[in-house]
Amino acid sequence: MAGGDLDEVTALDLAAYNAGRTHVLARLLDVSKGVALVRGDRMVAYSLCRRFGRGQLVGPVVAANDADAIAVTRLHVADHAGSFLRLDTRQKSGAFAEFLAQSVFSSTTR
Repeated sequence: MAGGDLDEVTALDLAAYNAGRTHVLARLLDVSKGVALVRGDRMVAYSLCRRFGRGQLVGPVVAANDADAIAVTRLHVADHAGSFLRLDTRQKSGAFAEFLAQSVFSSTTR
């Protein structure tokens, strides 16, 4: 992902959060590694990962379902295995929450 993806990222973000955050997202794209899930010619999910505090922060993550959320976060989790990686979510159950819980377990047992 790059700055040229801002319009698609902004549209997905607006649908997910119901807030216009174009300026924030533009800044985040400049300092983040982004992963997008594209179906056909349309972006359907994305995540951003950037340096934050004592490690890395994944967020925002915008996806319509758990499978898509996992698809756009899996690379960040793999890239930072064994190091501090933060991802805040409201998901308490389901496939995405289980993926995150397993990722924590996997990275602490290496």
